[in-house]
This record gives sequence, C-alpha cells and structure tokens, in this order.
Amino acid sequence: MPDASQTDPHLTGLGRLPPGRHGLPRELIHSHQRQRIFAATVAVVARQGLCDAQVSDIHRLAGVSRRTLYEHFDGKLEAFRGVVDFGISELLRAGRKGIAAAESEDDVVRLHAALDAVADHLAEWPELGQVCLRDSFGLEGCDQIVVNGFVDLLREALGVGERPAASELFPPDAIELVAAGASLLFNRRALTGSTKVPPDLAPRLVALLRP
Repeated sequence: MPDASQTDPHLTGLGRLPPGRHGLPRELIHSHQRQRIFAATVAVVARQGLCDAQVSDIHRLAGVSRRTLYEHFDGKLEAFRGVVDFGISELLRAGRKGIAAAESEDDVVRLHAALDAVADHLAEWPELGQVCLRDSFGLEGCDQIVVNGFVDLLREALGVGERPAASELFPPDAIELVAAGASLLFNRRALTGSTKVPPDLAPRLVALLRP
C-alpha cells in the first residue's frame, strides 16, 4: 500500500508524530492517533468496502501499530462505528459554520445554508459521505448516529432550544421524521456521487415541519 503521507490529503494534513519520546501530552497523542485511524478507515473502507477492509490495511495507512489501533478500538467494526460518529460530527460542524455564515434569522435561509455547507464538505471529502452515509446504512448502531446528527443539524438551523417560538413551532417527532428523510436523501446522493442541494429542498422541509 502506498505511503499515506503521499496518497491521502486528510492524513497528510494530520502528519505523523515524531518517533521515540517527544514529551507531548498523552491526550494530544491519543487524539492524533485516533484522528489518523479515522481518516485511514475512511480511505480503506471507501476503496475496499467494509467486508474486505482489513485491520492491517487500516493501521498501516494510519501509520500506527496494530497494538495502538486495538488500544483505541476492539476491531474493525468498532473503528467503523467510531468513524461514522466522527464523520457525522464533521458534517454537523460544517453545517454550523454554514448557519453562522448565513447571518439570518429566516428558517429557510438558515436550513439551506446548513444543508449547503454539509454538501460542500461532502464534495471536498466524498469518501466520508460514501462511508458514513452509504456503507453504514443498515449497520447496527450507525443508522441512529446518522439520524441523530441530522436531528441536531435541523434543531440548530431552526433555532429549536434557542427561540421559544421555534420550540413550539417544530415538534420533536416531526424533526426526527424529517431528519431521517434528509439522511436518506443524502444517502441516495452519496450512492450517485451527487452532493448538490436542490434550491427548493429547504423550503419543502420547513413546510413539512410546520403544523
């Protein structure tokens, strides 16, 4: 397998820790190793599929030992679930940036900005969408991670919990239902490689949410 530092920009950006004793805090080392394992798992699973992905491929691409990988995860499936959680957190972070950049109190504008930012992030890292939204579909525990992420995104875009009127206007059950639909939509788009958000999506979702 080619050197990760030359083949994967998401691993390149993380770099490798210097060998031997370097006096770095244990928490920093742990976080850095975990991020490299996540990025390597995304790359390997996107290329080979979950069934054919091997722990040996992941730890080599991550630039960590097999022992280090097992210090973080019990095995490939746990690492994969960790990747899904990490990936959805990344998409939620991108969505929050989109909401902030919109500088609007309009529900439709904020939601469109959030979804557009998520789509842009997926376009920049398509393997992440492939793994988190496509390959995770139906895997125990992963579906709920994805839906919960979209629930959080919708709640933040619509100001639920921040504005009393929004909390009354958008019932929790409706948000969860629409979030599940939105996650399936992005799942379908991950299958086709399309990440562009239709301009009428946000207005339609807000209309569905309002009683």
